[in-house]
Amino acid sequence: MIDHLSITNEIDKLGCTKIGMALDPINDRWEYPFWAILRNFNRNYRIEWVIYPEYLQKSSNYDPDFVPEVIITDFPPDVISEKFDIEHVWKYEHLVLVKVKGRK
Repeated sequence: MIDHLSITNEIDKLGCTKIGMALDPINDRWEYPFWAILRNFNRNYRIEWVIYPEYLQKSSNYDPDFVPEVIITDFPPDVISEKFDIEHVWKYEHLVLVKVKGRK
């Protein structure tokens, strides 16, 4: 939970509202706590998956063109850098926060 709190505090400090998620299903990490914690900051957040598990590609919310300002991930940064230009990386115990410059 400390990773979740630290990451959401950094996102709030940066003023980012477009958030990408890239969580490896093998690690069984949850997206939901981010929604709950970020709701407390009273901003209009948009959270989308940017490295999609196959089942999410069938969702009506799937947007392959979404460009996040930051990405929350448990993948190594080099996996993210295959699809996005990275500006900065913050490493936490189990998760990584990546500031994004744009999509490649």
